[in-house]
Amino acid sequence: SVTCSIGFAPYPFLCGHPQAVGWKEVLALADAALYAAKNSGRNSWVGFTGNDQAELGSMLAVLRAAPETALHSGVVGVSRSP
Repeated sequence: SVTCSIGFAPYPFLCGHPQAVGWKEVLALADAALYAAKNSGRNSWVGFTGNDQAELGSMLAVLRAAPETALHSGVVGVSRSP
């Protein structure tokens, strides 16, 4: 049997600040989302999206320090499979 787990994040990450998060940082977010999907079971997906309501400085600090913590930080949007 074949399974598929997917992690994703858009680029540019923040529409209002397209230069704020570089493509390498977005790739790290997509990788963290992939591992979150794998940890939640097979055949699942998780995506991180920019949160225009979050304070930019704190969002960038979380994203740059430890992208894997973004899932529980509330500074980014999270989409996941049911």
